[in-house]
Amino acid sequence: MAYCIVYILLVLAVIMCSMELKSRQLLHSTYKLFAISVYLQEAGIFVQSLAYVRYAVDGVGIPRIRNLGRFCESASEVIYLVLL
Repeated sequence: MAYCIVYILLVLAVIMCSMELKSRQLLHSTYKLFAISVYLQEAGIFVQSLAYVRYAVDGVGIPRIRNLGRFCESASEVIYLVLL
């Protein structure tokens, strides 16, 4: 969960920078791809955290939700690699 909170702070920083860049009309498509990558990474971490909390409570968890989180993280990495 701490990792999720750190990523929430990163998402807030990305949003603030995006707003500043947009106001100066400097919001480039590469930064948009970076922002999408950060959003997907945060979504994946959040969903996996929920799945693991559920697993800690009942011992079964939600495997499909965990896989969705992994998919979001994988998509985030692919988008980030496109930037390279």
